Amino acid sequence: MSTQKAMAIGETIAKNYLTENGYKITGENVRYKGSEIDIIAIDPKDGYYVFVEVKYRSNKGGFHPLEAVTSNKIACLKKGATLYLLKNKIYERVDVRFDVITVIGDEIDEHIKNAF
Repeated sequence: MSTQKAMAIGETIAKNYLTENGYKITGENVRYKGSEIDIIAIDPKDGYYVFVEVKYRSNKGGFHPLEAVTSNKIACLKKGATLYLLKNKIYERVDVRFDVITVIGDEIDEHIKNAF
């Protein structure tokens, strides 16, 4: 299975999980100048804009998906989030949060809110 196909599976599982938990999805696979945001959603509990990084592994062998969230990846996500807010003219004060969702196989492994 290609990496892109595997990530699409993980992102679909994560998106379904978020939707089932009341999140409003506002963007998927948003790309800006070298950064990609897997999912952008609004948390129904507090109204935060949530920028979600999804990490997928097909099975529990090897390293944990969370290990793939590097400092470089975090910097790219923060840059992408800033560009998203500017491009969409979301200038008013909004609260944002960066979450990581790990998917192993066909299940959510972890949803880490305020991961960084």
